[in-house]
Formats: sequence, C-alpha cells, structure tokens
Amino acid sequence: MKKEAKEKKKRPQRSRAEKIYHFVVKWPKRIGISIFFLVFFIFMVLQLPAVQNYIKNKTIDKLEKELNTEISISGFKFSLINGFYLKDLYIEDLHQDTLLYAHKVQVSLSRGAYSLIQNELDINEIELDQANIYLFRDKDSTDFNAQFLLDYFKSDKPKKDRAKINLALQKIRLDKIRFHKRDDRKMSNFDAYIHQGDITMDSINLNNNQFDIRRVVLTNPGFSTFKHKNLVKPTDDTGHQPNAPNAPPPFP
Repeated sequence: MKKEAKEKKKRPQRSRAEKIYHFVVKWPKRIGISIFFLVFFIFMVLQLPAVQNYIKNKTIDKLEKELNTEISISGFKFSLINGFYLKDLYIEDLHQDTLLYAHKVQVSLSRGAYSLIQNELDINEIELDQANIYLFRDKDSTDFNAQFLLDYFKSDKPKKDRAKINLALQKIRLDKIRFHKRDDRKMSNFDAYIHQGDITMDSINLNNNQFDIRRVVLTNPGFSTFKHKNLVKPTDDTGHQPNAPNAPPPFP
C-alpha cells in the first residue's frame, strides 16, 4: 500500500498545455456522448404505449378546451422522426354535429416533430382513409361549420396560452372518401365520393383561406348537386341526424 502511494505521488503532473488539450478535446466528446444517450433515452421512452397514450389524452384535452368541441381517437402512434398515426378520429363542430370521421389518418412530417420547436408544422403527406366529411352552413351564417378549425391555425389573431403555428402541407392522399356539403344559405347540397385520390399542394395560406394546388388525380369519383327548399336538417327514423359518428355510411 505504501509503495502504491509513493508511485502515485511520483506521477508527473500535467502541464498547463496538456490540461487545456484534455479540456478542449476530451470533454466535448464526453458531452456529445451524453447528449446522444439522453436523446436516445427520450426517443425510446416516447415509444412506450403508456407514454403515447398520455400524450394522446393530454393533446385531446388541450384541443377540446381551445376549440370548444368534442374530439376522440381510439388509436394513436407517434414518432419524433416520422410523424403520427390516428385511428377512428372523430371531430364535432360547434353545433355538436359530426364534422369529420376518419378510420385512419397518417401524417408524415418533413422535418419530424422537431419543427414544432420553431412553431412550424411542416407536413410532407396526409393519408386519409375511409373518411366522412360534413360541411354545413346555416341560412343566417356566412361561415361553414369548419371555419373554427381554419381560424385555429391562423397566425394573424392573438391566441392565449399557446404559440402560433405555421402550417405547411405538400400532399394529400385519399382512399374511400365521402364528402357532403349542405348550404342552407344558398339552399344547395353537394355530395362527392372519391375511391382514391392524390392532391399535390404548392402552398397553403390559412390567413387568407388560399390553397395553391398543383395537381389533382382522382380515381372513380362521383358527384351530385341539387337545390333544396327544406331548411331543416333531415333525420332518420330514430330522430338522429344521419351523420352520427357511430354509424357512418357504408362505402361501396
């Protein structure tokens, strides 16, 4: 033990230059390795079902409070790199009627979830599968029932307790989509069915409700439009509106 102590005492001390070299070269490597393992740990934690379910519930609660409407999702998967996947997405309008029901929504992010740090949502592609979209405008209103969603992403209005998010979208992929628009202000109905479709966007400006579309490809589309005089929303035999989320219309 005494010999070991003496040997330790005899070890030459580092010169000032060696100390500077040790600090400049070796410590950044250690810091870099630590950051890598920290990011890897966070990435793995975010893949846990319990954590993703927590994120889903917190996000839905936040959106429901800010939008003042009902939102539900039966399945959710999230990745910092690829984007997120939603199953059985349901959104009500401000009149408690169905605005959107989609069996599957796949969102691919161009720069991953890291773009949210810069308050940007850069979407490479949205895949919508087996979706029902219902737009309605009352005879005394100038806006359709989806206007509150567009207003939510507008950046020209101040919003409390949340940052402004700039939205960018490049492509929309559609599979078995039903679209229904009822306009009681103009007393007209428009219905559309799209078996498959691809929409490529050049730009999107929600502040001015402008959508610059470069290319649209639709497979087996069907459209119908007609005027109506009945300003009362139709109901089925049970007294419920036909766009109830529990029983979406069947696809051909």
